[in-house]
Amino acid sequence: MTRTSSWTKIRRPAKPNGLLARCRSPERRALVFPRLAALAAALAILMLAGPGAGPARAEGELVRANKHREAFLADAERLKSRNNWLELITEYEKAALAQEDPRFAGRARAWAADLALASGRKFKQDDDFKKADELARRAVRDCPRCSYSAEAQFISGQALFELKQLDSAVKQLLKVELTYPESPLVEPARRLLAQIRGRPAPATPATTPPAATPPASPAPKLPAWPPPRADGLAQVYFLHLADHGHSTTVTAYLDKTTSYLYNLIPAAGGSFRAYADLKNTVIAPGVRLQLKEKSPLVNLVKINQFQKDVARLVLDLPQDYPYRPSFLDKPPRLVFQVAREAGTLKEPPPEAAPEPPPPPPPPSSVRTGGAKAPVDSLARQLGLKVKTVVIDPGHGGKDTGATAFGLREKDLTLTLAKKLADRLTKRLGLTVFLTRSDDSFVTLSRRARIAQDKKADLFISIHVNANDLAKVEGLETYILNFATDRSAMAVAARENADANKTFSELQDILQILARNTKIAESGALAQTLHKAAVTALAKDYKVRDLGVKEAPFFVLIGTDSPALLLEIGFITNEKEAGRLGSGAYLDRLADGLTDGLASYLKGFSAK
Repeated sequence: MTRTSSWTKIRRPAKPNGLLARCRSPERRALVFPRLAALAAALAILMLAGPGAGPARAEGELVRANKHREAFLADAERLKSRNNWLELITEYEKAALAQEDPRFAGRARAWAADLALASGRKFKQDDDFKKADELARRAVRDCPRCSYSAEAQFISGQALFELKQLDSAVKQLLKVELTYPESPLVEPARRLLAQIRGRPAPATPATTPPAATPPASPAPKLPAWPPPRADGLAQVYFLHLADHGHSTTVTAYLDKTTSYLYNLIPAAGGSFRAYADLKNTVIAPGVRLQLKEKSPLVNLVKINQFQKDVARLVLDLPQDYPYRPSFLDKPPRLVFQVAREAGTLKEPPPEAAPEPPPPPPPPSSVRTGGAKAPVDSLARQLGLKVKTVVIDPGHGGKDTGATAFGLREKDLTLTLAKKLADRLTKRLGLTVFLTRSDDSFVTLSRRARIAQDKKADLFISIHVNANDLAKVEGLETYILNFATDRSAMAVAARENADANKTFSELQDILQILARNTKIAESGALAQTLHKAAVTALAKDYKVRDLGVKEAPFFVLIGTDSPALLLEIGFITNEKEAGRLGSGAYLDRLADGLTDGLASYLKGFSAK
């Protein structure tokens, strides 16, 4: 029987049917390692072969634990008692501590994790699942490239799934394919990820709507409010374009608030295309998919169902005019402003017309009150939880990052990280840690582990962009997901170089990221911090806003907290390189990021 064929059946989640499937005991069939008996025998022979394998006591303890395990799994009466399971797990833990070679210590912990996972399922004990996750993670750390490492990684993901810690489970399961792309466990991990994705998720507002101070403006006559969907997705039910001469406003009306991402990309003939992806959103029946109206600043407005739960609003611009998207809630709408000069872009005014009638009240299990956010909004979920921030200055040591015009990415990221840390500590009273405080090399996996160890509520990774075209410039922010354009994937590939992984095969698996994990929270934070940074820089500099984007960054996959990756400018652009080397520019950028986080925290307290 081949290794691959031993994983053809799975259930809640994958339970393989390899060598142990021939055993009469269901407990034996539930264990993860299909080649356990053969591996145990091989290990015993190896360890008894000679003095190079380690001290005799360590050899004996692991071999003895393997023998006890085989006898235990064959004894139906002993399998009925959880204490017997725990005794064998403890025996493997002691055997691991006795090993001088981390490969054998990791193997012992992996076997113990396997037993703990099976015990948790048999006796419905969360403590066993916690033990399985702890031991499996330790086994991977002991030897990340050993033959058992993929199995241990998968055990961790399954244990977290059983504990209903779905945010952490998604990250651990993603690592199965990310780190061990040739493992037969990739498919079971994908199936479990797909199962997680099928669970319902609360809506996540993009940002706390800003206070409206400008005078009200006339609103278009809106069509009837669409009936609410059973799946809870938001609906775009009307598009409108208004030309104000110096600026143009395009508005997409929805029946509820939702999160969004936006971007500006070059198009054919020297034109540009601005778009916004409305998350958890569909286009309502009868909506005009392309407007007949246009203006000197906007050649075309259209909307399409980009994915089954993502509606994309597209604006074709004759050139790269300054633009600004904003989401307002009375009525819910995405307002896309385009202007000839950045200084004319201001917060959209409120609309004088009454909002459409509200949809039917929600089920009694969901409480609402007046105009306040629903209890499952992002602000409610995260309210005042951001206390610890980990800032990650990209690259360092032997990894210089991008270089140009006498500047090195690793130096610029460290300088900005220290400036930002100082402001977050003094102005906001947050606890801040850096993944590196000097010119030292830190692996991508280690950076993510620091965030975990420090129990970070927010992870900010700082980088400097580069491009073969010297004219490319701008500021962009990334969150974890599959890339939606080639430029985003190119940036991810460059920043992931230290991971020594191939991301070309990750598109499918990243599309099944669970919508109810902390990954979703990153979008709202990214919008707030990015917009504040651009606003702060625009006071003294002409900055191209490249928007908030998605891409599979390894350093973000490894964190369980809301995580952002900032690309603060292009070192290959002479003008931006000059700014990046300026302390005043980095000070202004640090001020803007601090303002953004302060605004976000203020939104929590307002709730």
